[in-house]
Amino acid sequence: MTQKALQGVNLDGWLMLESWVTPELFAKTSTLDPIALANKLGSEAYAELMHTHVESFITEFDFKQMAARGYNAVRLPVPWYVFGEDGPLPGFHTASIEYVDKAFEWAEASDIKILITIVLAPGAEKTGNALRMKTDFTPARRKALLEIVGMLAARYVGRSSFLGIEPLDEVVTMRRRGLNVEPGMPLSHLRNLYRDAYAEIRRCAGNGPVIVFSDAGRHSNWKHFMASSRYENVWLDTHLYRPTSMPLSAGGTNAQQLLSASREALAQARTSGLPVMVGEWSAALSMPGKTTTIEGRIARERLFVAQQMSLLSVCPAWFFQTWKTSNRLPGWDARIALSNFERDMLR
Repeated sequence: MTQKALQGVNLDGWLMLESWVTPELFAKTSTLDPIALANKLGSEAYAELMHTHVESFITEFDFKQMAARGYNAVRLPVPWYVFGEDGPLPGFHTASIEYVDKAFEWAEASDIKILITIVLAPGAEKTGNALRMKTDFTPARRKALLEIVGMLAARYVGRSSFLGIEPLDEVVTMRRRGLNVEPGMPLSHLRNLYRDAYAEIRRCAGNGPVIVFSDAGRHSNWKHFMASSRYENVWLDTHLYRPTSMPLSAGGTNAQQLLSASREALAQARTSGLPVMVGEWSAALSMPGKTTTIEGRIARERLFVAQQMSLLSVCPAWFFQTWKTSNRLPGWDARIALSNFERDMLR
């Protein structure tokens, strides 16, 4: 396990498009996710759009800026088709592995660690809120995912900036609520998939890389998971609550509710016995627009960020929601939200 606390950012919307990060790329087609966009544009137009985007959206300059501001890690989301035709089940999606290679070159030059995350798996579709995956794992899709994480592990095992791999991002799991059962992946199936992913990564890359498993929003359901001494360098990833998940308080902001929920989520995740990192958190707060000035909103978000940083200080790593958005969203774009918490305060 790395000994130095990692404080970083996600690179959302770069190698897998996200409509909230770059809405202008989706506007003309009225689509909201990259699969629908690719199907609407067709293979040639989609490939051209992706090439233009990935060439310019994140560059070496971004990595230099991140390092200058005090960040020492990035969480790099990639889709299952990152290898294109050289990987399993690519469809007509464009490969982006050469840009992962570039990210490692830029990261090594800036002393930044990279955690690769499979943010879209074979058979996955985005849910209505475009944040979590509904995943249908047929045997072929399951095999493809394991092959992809093995290929990534083998490709980057010798790189000094390689922190590790997170085989799946947020996954919708089956839940029983009263007499109803919400569809999703059974938790037992997810655990078995994680065990197989662990074995594949270790087979391809040895015991050095950290292997991170998403708790899938089930913070308290991982007690004794991978507790055996034969499992090494395993972390659990918890994503903290988003502002829309709770009603607005009487004071005009839900900061205290969010902080309390985040504190409880981390406490529950730690019952697993594994080191708990936070793969996503933001500065965004729900506030009534007519009664809160811009200055008031900024002040409240600054306080909220400082309180969250204190909460996260015991984690081996945290990653802010994203480094860059085309519209510079204040609560989600680290260049804006964390501009007052750089270098000295981050360290």
